[in-house]
Amino acid sequence: METPKTTTGAILFCVVGAKMSEGINFSDDLARCVVMVGLPYPDRSDPELIQKIDYLNKRQQTEVEMKHKQEAISNGSSFLGAAPSSSLLSSSKPATPNGSNAGNDYYENLCMRAVNQSIGRSIRHVNDYSSILLVDQRWRTKPRVQSQLPKWIGDQVRHCESFGAVVRNLREFFVSRISK
Repeated sequence: METPKTTTGAILFCVVGAKMSEGINFSDDLARCVVMVGLPYPDRSDPELIQKIDYLNKRQQTEVEMKHKQEAISNGSSFLGAAPSSSLLSSSKPATPNGSNAGNDYYENLCMRAVNQSIGRSIRHVNDYSSILLVDQRWRTKPRVQSQLPKWIGDQVRHCESFGAVVRNLREFFVSRISK
């Protein structure tokens, strides 16, 4: 694609996961702002996704059980007499030490991969720039979601309380870029 000599502006609306959000580069002046409304979580009722999440959780459950067996054996206990943590083994959502589970991690990673893929369409090289507006309260209320952004983006996130604050931040961003 060639950048037009005179630019009057344009808006392109895309659906996350479709061709425009994953297959085409919009470097330099072709995209200076990306607005992502919502978080593109996959459909939880998709039978294939349900099976994958169930498989990952069962595999994790088996790994947790094996770890407890190995710990019991290394401690010299008979595994039959040593009861592993019942909260870990009886849960339908097995947890890792940090409280997550493999199925939910996978589900969240599918969403964040789509987010990162989409916002990356507009920043294609080291000297390129684009503002990125993430419009969903979960970016603020769920720190784990924001932590899955690339560090170079996550470090620049600003939470705005009003539309006026968004406009001020955008203006500051573009003035700082144009003056370079």
